[in-house]
Amino acid sequence: MLDIDHFKNINDALGHHYGDLLLKEFGKRLSEITRKTDTVSRLGGDEFIMLMTEAADIESVDTIAQRILEHVRTPFMLSDHEAKITSSVGISIYPDDGEDLGILIKFADTAMYQAKQDGRNNYSRYKPSMSIIK
Repeated sequence: MLDIDHFKNINDALGHHYGDLLLKEFGKRLSEITRKTDTVSRLGGDEFIMLMTEAADIESVDTIAQRILEHVRTPFMLSDHEAKITSSVGISIYPDDGEDLGILIKFADTAMYQAKQDGRNNYSRYKPSMSIIK
């Protein structure tokens, strides 16, 4: 799970039209760095979810999270405005963190908010100590 850090500032400073353009371009950019077997979807607002299948190991998931962070730091051209953004990424792993989709999404969301608490422009993998849900 991931979102755009301080997305509200884009809407407030440039207007919702530019916020909408950024969301579209953000989604496209995420799709550019995924494999054909992966899925990228916008959940709502500025939250996106990526379903990555057949990851070789946990380290490869970390590598992809780092690539996402680097890829979205490249400025976005939104008509006549340049937007520089960062993202926060939360990761949960099937079946280690759970087998239910709802729980995996909840845990990825929890990890994403941990990445925000750690300073944004960051990623975090879910750990049971992050949540009261076991």
